[in-house]
Amino acid sequence: MLEEGAPTSDALRGATGPVRERAAANLAELESEFALFHEQSRAFSRRIRAALGGSAPADGRIRAAENVHVARTMFGKWSLEILSALYGEPSVGFEDLRRSLHGITASVLSYRLKRMEGLGMVAREVQTTRPVRVRYRLTEKGLTVAVLGEPVFLFLQFSESKDRRGGRPPSTRD
Repeated sequence: MLEEGAPTSDALRGATGPVRERAAANLAELESEFALFHEQSRAFSRRIRAALGGSAPADGRIRAAENVHVARTMFGKWSLEILSALYGEPSVGFEDLRRSLHGITASVLSYRLKRMEGLGMVAREVQTTRPVRVRYRLTEKGLTVAVLGEPVFLFLQFSESKDRRGGRPPSTRD
């Protein structure tokens, strides 16, 4: 496992000797970890698809279309930003959340929160104080979605970093 604070691909730029060798070894280790995670995720997905009702569609385009439908149903504009803002906090008040999401209007935030609450991603907690306050937090389902999505974003960050230094990640198509 890559150690905390280990050099990233940006550290390779201008590095020499042992520092460059260590950074390159860490990058190779990351590539290996992502490849292992890819294979584990593929196997996990196959088991879950089978448990949910049979075999996977033979055509990857059908699977992709089904995934896009689910994503569009679960998420709309601002949903990822809201999920991300709530991910790091035990609960957040409406105005604090609105201020952290630069550019969102109160009415859009209210709509998105109600939609995400209806989908079981966000919980709304009314505090019986004067004045009454409302706080929002991720439900277990919302937290699970955030945790499951994090490796995707880490891989994309890693790939982008590799691309900047001229390397290309291998294709990982299923």
